[in-house]
Amino acid sequence: MRLPEPAERPWLTVSELAQISGEGEKAIRAALDAGQLPLLRVGRYVRIPTAKLRQQLGLDQMPPAATPEPPALRLA
Repeated sequence: MRLPEPAERPWLTVSELAQISGEGEKAIRAALDAGQLPLLRVGRYVRIPTAKLRQQLGLDQMPPAATPEPPALRLA
């Protein structure tokens, strides 16, 4: 399996990430508890944001902090 694009899957469960990475769920949870992986808690549920995970792994480059405004459209 491959790590999905954020548009496809905005977040992953621990089980899904374990299947994708080939690591065990205990190892994934230990990495989450240690702060080594991005984490989103929703009530008692733990989710891993796909966009932040891809950035952390270097699969996606971070967007520039500020993008310039496009030039104004001039009508004659």
